[in-house]
Amino acid sequence: MQRFGGLDNHKDYMFMKTFIPVLIASFTLCTSCSKQSVVSPRPQLEGKWRLIEVKDIANDSLVAQRNSTESVIVDFVGINESSGIMYANTTFNKIETQFLAVSATSIKFPQYVCAKTYDSAWGRAFLDNIGFAESYTLAGTILSIKTGNLMVLRFTRQ
Repeated sequence: MQRFGGLDNHKDYMFMKTFIPVLIASFTLCTSCSKQSVVSPRPQLEGKWRLIEVKDIANDSLVAQRNSTESVIVDFVGINESSGIMYANTTFNKIETQFLAVSATSIKFPQYVCAKTYDSAWGRAFLDNIGFAESYTLAGTILSIKTGNLMVLRFTRQ
């Protein structure tokens, strides 16, 4: 007589009695220990942004983008609740630096160092000012970053 669907001896029965709970426990652990997602410092900041305006508040003047080949694209990627990495591409340079966004309006780039290499006037306007960032505001798809040297950098979401 066959017992337990083909398990005809006590050794097979004990093996299955031990193996099945171990298999279930392993499956449960593997499916419940998935990689945790990164908590974004400010989810609305994350993503790609294109620089559309650089305004000098003190002189009430704008730095003009001369042509469409001059571009500055910034990508904010969150690492944890209060910081992330900013990747920026200007016409001729690539920058990677940490940013801190510890409140809903504060932004800092504590390790930003501007390379003294050639760039277009548009690229230089970004490079020379982003390191002085102090605060930001969001209005729809427009991100405005105000700097300590009285400049405002405006971006549109890509």
